[in-house]
Amino acid sequence: LVGAEPGGYLPPRPGRAAVARLLAATYNLEPQPLQPDYAGAAAYLRTRLRRRSLVVLLTDLADPATARELARQVAVLARHHLVLVVSQVDPALVAIARSLPEDAAGAYRKAAALEVLAAREEIRAGLSRAGAVVLDVPPGQLAPALVSRYLELKARNRV
Repeated sequence: LVGAEPGGYLPPRPGRAAVARLLAATYNLEPQPLQPDYAGAAAYLRTRLRRRSLVVLLTDLADPATARELARQVAVLARHHLVLVVSQVDPALVAIARSLPEDAAGAYRKAAALEVLAAREEIRAGLSRAGAVVLDVPPGQLAPALVSRYLELKARNRV
């Protein structure tokens, strides 16, 4: 949500066309440097979704404090819906974490990158415990990974 307004909403629809609609609706979305309103988003969705639905939340997993609120709201939504939390991991951050430092500055960069990735892992684990399916992928792999996960969940009769 941006303030009190939804950033996007697709009413639930059955069939394969739903995936194409989701991808088309999210294709041109741009990240915004705003504090997310997860409680408002969950309340908004609870008023619109009467039947069990797949709820896809595209967000960043960078801030542990914000992630705690996200986990609380995921737990509320997951009582009745399948919640898929989707985030993009920064490939540069992963590359730094995997690098072999050549000097002290490189060692500090690597340590910081490892710390950020460890925090992301902790956030993912917390969201999973709250009932979410979590997808955290590099930007170029978002669409195929999202479609693949959707098809996997559908094949397992979770959607």
